[in-house]
Amino acid sequence: MSVGDLALAVDLAPAAASQHLNNMRAHGIVDKHRDGRAVFYSVIHPAAESLLLCISRYGDGRQE
Repeated sequence: MSVGDLALAVDLAPAAASQHLNNMRAHGIVDKHRDGRAVFYSVIHPAAESLLLCISRYGDGRQE
């Protein structure tokens, strides 16, 4: 996903999302590639991918 799409999905400013993604990249959780000016991120750590699948299936546990 692009930084902008991810920021919208988690309700963060694009700059804040970018900082979080750079931190996750530094720890080997995601990787990035550029397409022109756009930056796209992919999950590369197997445990993180499993966690994200679980969250998407069962929710984030927060009660509204």
